[in-house]
Amino acid sequence: MKNNLFLLVLFLSAYQGFAQFSIESNFNSVHIGRNQNLLVKYQWNRLSVNGGIKYNFNKENHFPQAQGDFYKKAFWAINPKEHWGAEIGLHFNFLQRENIAVFGFYQLQVTKSHTRHDFYYMLFPLTPDYQSEYDFAYHRVLDYIGPFWAFENNLGIGIDASLSANLYFTSKLGGGVLFHRNLDKNTIIVGSGNWELSEMISMGLGWKLK
Repeated sequence: MKNNLFLLVLFLSAYQGFAQFSIESNFNSVHIGRNQNLLVKYQWNRLSVNGGIKYNFNKENHFPQAQGDFYKKAFWAINPKEHWGAEIGLHFNFLQRENIAVFGFYQLQVTKSHTRHDFYYMLFPLTPDYQSEYDFAYHRVLDYIGPFWAFENNLGIGIDASLSANLYFTSKLGGGVLFHRNLDKNTIIVGSGNWELSEMISMGLGWKLK
């Protein structure tokens, strides 16, 4: 019994020596739009896991809208609930120094929201010697479709840089695959498939709970 207790104390002492909790908040530009997250990060030696919530911002697509951007930057919350989503991730530090760590990451962001599509259909030219698309009259059509489930899976590389004993800057850059599912049975999206390539740019601040 005493030996088991001694081994348990020894294990916990070593465990506490490597383990550490942090709180992070990052601004993310991802495939479906932009968001701000709040994560709890748990690190043990070179490996860390994180999880938390995110708040999705609505951002209008300005005229003229690019062709084929049906999901990219098009998610739009039509009620307060659709602004919120979840996020989990896994990091591995493959280069670790006293004040800096370079890591590889996998990050999953989950969203349930509508999409907003602002289209302008060309009607007729406003001048006989038209030179550009701005010389035409357009008809505007604004649609909200969904809701959709979106699962953004991104892999990439990141960096943590200490600013003080507790405060650190963090940044990530990566890409992956977005899986989506339309929950609106009255809308059929022909030929869209159920996935697209995705991207992620992230930067923020973290606080180590020493």
